Amino acid sequence: MSHKEDVTRLVSTFLNVAQPNMTFPIVFDVLSINYRGEGVRIGPNYSGLPRSHIPPLLSLLRRTYQRYLWWQLRDARDTHPFVAGEFVWTRWDYIGEPTPYDNARSSYSGIIDLAGFEKNRFYLYQARWRPDLPMSRSLHIGIGRIGLGLTTPVHVFSSGDEAKLFLSGQSQSRLKRDAMIYRFRWNDNKYQPGELYVAAYKDGKF
Repeated sequence: MSHKEDVTRLVSTFLNVAQPNMTFPIVFDVLSINYRGEGVRIGPNYSGLPRSHIPPLLSLLRRTYQRYLWWQLRDARDTHPFVAGEFVWTRWDYIGEPTPYDNARSSYSGIIDLAGFEKNRFYLYQARWRPDLPMSRSLHIGIGRIGLGLTTPVHVFSSGDEAKLFLSGQSQSRLKRDAMIYRFRWNDNKYQPGELYVAAYKDGKF
């Protein structure tokens, strides 16, 4: 049935588990496996595990070091040519399945919240998948660290090639975007009162 309606295109499916002795996965041309991407290159080290071969520390690491591990998924997409794309769960937050906060009413896994506001990840995807779209978006990561002279990082998602940071009209520094990096980082920025903004450039044009 998977090829009956259209014999001209490949057919894919998404599974949480697929094993060689299963009959269902073998009928598809492209097999996508959920929740297994991080461990696929270290499988032999965990071959003795029963059932699903997930490195036992991955879930713990993801919860403990969210600030770092999440970006490795983005790097994997660019580093390995066999990664065809990414499935996002979900576009919108929704009521029900309250994760990752058990006492909440909603799921927070979307890239747009229930009020229709785009989250930071929305702009990461824009910078990654729409290089033709002029866009820049600052990240609100300095909350709680604002104070005269305190280090307050400034991060900006952008489709530009370069970006310059200004404080009250005075240029602070200009950065070039590295390969496979979709945000500019001024991690050593010191907080001062005034107007902070970033000018992005594409092919030398503002």
